Amino acid sequence: MCVDIRPVQAFTGRAFAEAEPRESRYAARECEKYFDRMEEEGIVSICGLCLFVCPHGRKR
Repeated sequence: MCVDIRPVQAFTGRAFAEAEPRESRYAARECEKYFDRMEEEGIVSICGLCLFVCPHGRKR
């Protein structure tokens, strides 16, 4: 779900593996560049869409 909702190509869709670094699944720099562009355009740099759709963070 987080791969599909992202405004930039930050998530690879690769399955989580505890021994692997975050960078194998998530390109944090892509989100950072996205926020930089938003700020340059005078837009408040807030996203969080990946957290919004994440099923692992929802209460049951």
